[in-house]
Amino acid sequence: MPLLLTHPKMSWRGRPNAPVGLHSADRMESLDIFEGTLKAVTCPKRHPSHPVRLEFVVWYEGATYSTLAYFDDEEFARELCETLSRHTGQPMFAIWGLDIDG
Repeated sequence: MPLLLTHPKMSWRGRPNAPVGLHSADRMESLDIFEGTLKAVTCPKRHPSHPVRLEFVVWYEGATYSTLAYFDDEEFARELCETLSRHTGQPMFAIWGLDIDG
């Protein structure tokens, strides 16, 4: 099974879609995707004019950070959302290293 960070279905428009940074409304800085703890992952209801996406919410040193990842494969994104929801509270470096089916 491939690791999440390099999974072939982690793509949008045929390109890898792993977020490059997380952003905070509390702080004027971005966070490396391997830092922090996964607080939540949501799969917003899809609107016909918007791409399929997941929102990652991460807690780090007293601040909340978030980012979006867009997907070509809607089914994979929904399955990933369910899987990652079971891993909240885990460090992000462990999240990106999960073995994922699909």
